[in-house]
Amino acid sequence: MSSKREDLYSLIQSLSKTEKRYFKMEARKAGDKSNSKYIQLFEAIQQMDKYDEEALKKQTFVKNLSMEKAYLSDAILRSLRNFHSEKSLGARMRDLIANARILQDRELYKQSLRQLTKAKKMAYELHDYLSVLEINRMESSFLLRKQDRDNMDKLRELREERVEIMSVVVEENDYANLHHDISMYTHKSYIVRNKNAKESIVNTFKPFLDSQPEQIRSFHARIRFYQSLSLYKTSVGKNDESYEHYMDLIREYDKNPKIRKELAFRYLVSIYNMAQKSMGIRKYNDIPVFIEKMQRLTEENKSHELAAFNIDVQTRLVYYLNTQQFDKAGELADIVKKGLAKYNLNASRRIVFHHNVAVFFFVNQQFEEAREWFGKNLQFKKSEARQDLQRIARIFYLITQIEDSQLEELEGSMRSTQRYFRVYTDLKKQDYELTILNFLKKYYNSPHAEKAAVAGELTQYLQKQATSPNSKWPGLEEISLWAKSKVERMPIIDILTKRL
Repeated sequence: MSSKREDLYSLIQSLSKTEKRYFKMEARKAGDKSNSKYIQLFEAIQQMDKYDEEALKKQTFVKNLSMEKAYLSDAILRSLRNFHSEKSLGARMRDLIANARILQDRELYKQSLRQLTKAKKMAYELHDYLSVLEINRMESSFLLRKQDRDNMDKLRELREERVEIMSVVVEENDYANLHHDISMYTHKSYIVRNKNAKESIVNTFKPFLDSQPEQIRSFHARIRFYQSLSLYKTSVGKNDESYEHYMDLIREYDKNPKIRKELAFRYLVSIYNMAQKSMGIRKYNDIPVFIEKMQRLTEENKSHELAAFNIDVQTRLVYYLNTQQFDKAGELADIVKKGLAKYNLNASRRIVFHHNVAVFFFVNQQFEEAREWFGKNLQFKKSEARQDLQRIARIFYLITQIEDSQLEELEGSMRSTQRYFRVYTDLKKQDYELTILNFLKKYYNSPHAEKAAVAGELTQYLQKQATSPNSKWPGLEEISLWAKSKVERMPIIDILTKRL
């Protein structure tokens, strides 16, 4: 978890190329010479693979780093608000409300009312009932200031609207609390086996079991209802029903395109969750529909291109593996290549993408392609980013050389890997990567007739690692598949197919 002093670094890393360009353009447009040092600070932080405050303090343009970081953070957030205000219905609505306040303060009430009328229409479209309530109060305040008897009917209408909206807000809050309570029960495990916990979930949901979605007035309350119902069904082991209720949630978004566009990131996460649920109950035929939805969302809303790219690749990877579409490895690699060229990703994200594509090629026994992608992670040896994946990339690289009989290169690679572990890591002899490296040396140096036995020893070691408290070693499953394929003299794909 990043510390408070890394907040600005995290904010800058989250920006898209377009957002970064817009920020720099706006900063330069201001014409203030002091802005140039903030752009320098922005660029210095942007280029870091890992946040380094001490390195920033040594920069000649930095005078008071704490103050300058705070100013830059505010400037970036202001730039983001301006950048997205034209695209966001909610942002335009909030601007109209702010305009109305300014006009009221100048006693330009009719102009203020026109702004509020537009804002209220948008608030209703977005089911933003708290904003409707705020606008209602401003309208009432305006009419009361006029002290005109002709406004009594309108004031009465506003009061009735206020009562109605308050009841909708209470309803939203009830369903938000329901979702919160059920999430708390299921946060450790979706399937609840403890009898008392299961009874608590049933009792929590009981008052809502007879709810009819069409009678729930707010979009946001309906979303919480479907989320809660899906979690509830999962917790009692009814996964097919859970799936259908989550599908209802997706349909709710699709019926409300303006809200879907406004809440694009939430919709994107919901699509990803839906895809994961589909794979969990083996409804693989539904996955292409969700991938298509993600692509369509990206076309509609460029603000979340990077998140969509990340989720799209993860979804495709798991989908192709589970459906044994190993011929899609090249297609996935092309998607990642284009994404890496398009987005200014930090070292950690690049390493993860390289690793995922490489593993896909490896499982498909396309060892040359796997070596190319694992090799990309060998270039980060001076970076502290994802050292776990950097270390295991060297192990995979050696395996691909063994498979492709690159015997001359293999000996040099083994020496290089040993040197890397000694110089760039603090690994001890018994640690995971060094143990596998020693097994690979033994496998390489063993006569052909004894290689299966060495692979069997490696398999036993990896099985023991899989059951240990620290079992989340990167590459453990894929290297286990490879070792087992040597023991059983079967292709990795066949071993994986048996497991699936």
